[in-house]
Amino acid sequence: MNFSTGEEELGSSSPLIKVFNYDSPINPEIDHDRLTKWLVEEAREEGFDIKMLNIIWTSDENLREMSSAYKDADHYTDILTFDLGDGNKTLAGELYISPERVIDNARAYKQTFERELMRVIIHGILHLMGYKDSTPEEKEKMRARENKALERFFSSQ
Repeated sequence: MNFSTGEEELGSSSPLIKVFNYDSPINPEIDHDRLTKWLVEEAREEGFDIKMLNIIWTSDENLREMSSAYKDADHYTDILTFDLGDGNKTLAGELYISPERVIDNARAYKQTFERELMRVIIHGILHLMGYKDSTPEEKEKMRARENKALERFFSSQ
């Protein structure tokens, strides 16, 4: 996995998904075209189109402050998802991700950084599609769908 700095747009042919580094000391470099294709396909499988998606790398501390301010949860997290859509089958939103937390979680779960990062990204997309993870049943359904998406992403290499 390489790292870069600055703002990048995913997929030269598609302006709908963008990646920004707000204040993270870690700026993952990802295959933009592959990520875009995967997310568009996963959304379409559920009957959605992606209108606009911003993926924003941010520091652990900033994400914790955001979690406290917007979710009333004062703890570290790997992602916060903000739905900016209109409730129809068109997705619009922002995923704030802490690469620092993703690294820690990858170590804890004995996963590669790339696999854990893709899990976090698809987790956010699933939230935009209406998936919940508040109850054990919802978590199980969410995890199963994440695993299905991850299998497709990593089998397409």
